[in-house]
Amino acid sequence: MSTSPTATRAPALDTILRGFLVGGFGISWVLWTPAGLDLRGSINLPLPLPLPPTLLVVLGSFGPMLAALAVTARHGGWAAVKELLGRLRFRGVAGRWFVLALVLGSVTVVPALVHLFTGGSTDADAVASHLAAVPLHFFVVSTVGGGLDEELGWRGVAQPQLQLRMSPVPANLLLGLVWAAWHLPLWSDPDSTRAAYPFVVYAVVIVGHSLVTGYLYNASGGSLLIAVLVHGMNDTGDGIRYAVLGQAGDALGWQLLLAAASLALGAAFCLHTRGRLGLPAGPVEAPDSRPGLVDGVDPNLTARDVLSRRPGRRPQACHDVPAPQVNQPVETSAPHPQHQGSTTVIRSVPQQPPAPQQPTEEMLVPQFFIRQQVTVMVNRYEIRAANPDGSEGHLLGFAEQKRLKLKEEVTFFADESRTRPVFSFKARQRLDVHAEHDVFDEYGQPLGYFRKDFAASLLRSTWDLHAPGVDAVGRERRPLIALLRRFWRVIPWLGDIWVPFVFHFDFVDRNTGQVVLASERQKAIRDRYTVTVPDLRLDFRVAAAMAVALDALQSR
Repeated sequence: MSTSPTATRAPALDTILRGFLVGGFGISWVLWTPAGLDLRGSINLPLPLPLPPTLLVVLGSFGPMLAALAVTARHGGWAAVKELLGRLRFRGVAGRWFVLALVLGSVTVVPALVHLFTGGSTDADAVASHLAAVPLHFFVVSTVGGGLDEELGWRGVAQPQLQLRMSPVPANLLLGLVWAAWHLPLWSDPDSTRAAYPFVVYAVVIVGHSLVTGYLYNASGGSLLIAVLVHGMNDTGDGIRYAVLGQAGDALGWQLLLAAASLALGAAFCLHTRGRLGLPAGPVEAPDSRPGLVDGVDPNLTARDVLSRRPGRRPQACHDVPAPQVNQPVETSAPHPQHQGSTTVIRSVPQQPPAPQQPTEEMLVPQFFIRQQVTVMVNRYEIRAANPDGSEGHLLGFAEQKRLKLKEEVTFFADESRTRPVFSFKARQRLDVHAEHDVFDEYGQPLGYFRKDFAASLLRSTWDLHAPGVDAVGRERRPLIALLRRFWRVIPWLGDIWVPFVFHFDFVDRNTGQVVLASERQKAIRDRYTVTVPDLRLDFRVAAAMAVALDALQSR
């Protein structure tokens, strides 16, 4: 028997995916096939209770969910099941993904809109009656009518598994075909809306849905809730379409239009993301450059690791905190960080760190500049001193932020070689809607912390900043610009286009009312900021961490 890494890894991955597909198809088809034949009149089901065969259709839709839970528990245990279900939470998902899920899921309404805009007639009373029930309809189809009961499997297990084997577009195209094939027994029901048009057309519609849903799932950081919502909106739009078109909704012409619209929308996201569908480069996160990997994947990855991997999530060798100070060396008896290859390991920081200390004199910097450098996988920031004439001076630090990490962390280095970390900030928990982050010095000692005020930030970004002697609140200086930025971000595709929104932040001490930190964005295509620290109580490292976070975390 071969002992190569690929030989040892393939069975684990194949077992997970095969188990899910066999279980999902098996549960659904065992219930759907006799139900469809009964509805067609081919057989008479000897049901013990006077229940309609349509009940079996509803129960069969839970096949993917049950299979996903079973295979997750089998290969990852209860911890993996909790992680899977945890992706259904609202917490930590940016508001724009909810808006996009509802907007993009409405593609199924396109034929109805075309019908109305071209002067087609409709039963106004029937449409009004249906629209009044849309909220209830949306809730039902999102929970027990195709949303939750399907997406827990399709996105929670199948999509991550396929994206470990192939790039995102082929993975989601294949998943779309599998998803469509799963519905095949429903064509046995002569009263089903699906039976009114060819399966091939339906498959094209589903493939388009798969590309869009796959993009939203990846780009939102692996949120199953977003996948459930877009699926529920697809089905809700189907109901609206039939309410407007009536029996004409079964016409092949309208179904072809829907297929074209769905596929075009999916293709647009493939082009817009250059084939990544919301993922960074690589099968899951471009780990190909790390030694010991086979085809960009760790051959020692366990079943639980595979099940729990989300888009943008990087397996971590440790959960220790690289932290530090500025460019100047420090005389201390504390143990220096140990370097293992390119990974810096520093002793772990407790969940409730001791109280921060007052900054030393060399850590008081009244003004500095931040310039962003954007690369494919990381955001990088140069922090430079301000010369007496206001120009940029020498390098104070170099910050690096990994993109799409579930537990945000930014490390500041002494220079661009990134060999010596000097301080850092790190999120307290994964996908935290309040974005609570602690700032640490070189040896993991706390310097302060900051958090986002989620409720206040819905209309105007608001942050709380805490350091020794400092209790400040920071807000966008101009409320109108804050509203315009939010409106722009929720527009599909256009929201990624740079626009000249120059926004500034002022942090004011709650006790004195005096400004302790001001960050002003310069008029430039690439993000550049002038940061002023008039309050001598505020450590430069805390000020720099907060200023970088205003750019790095602003859209999280």
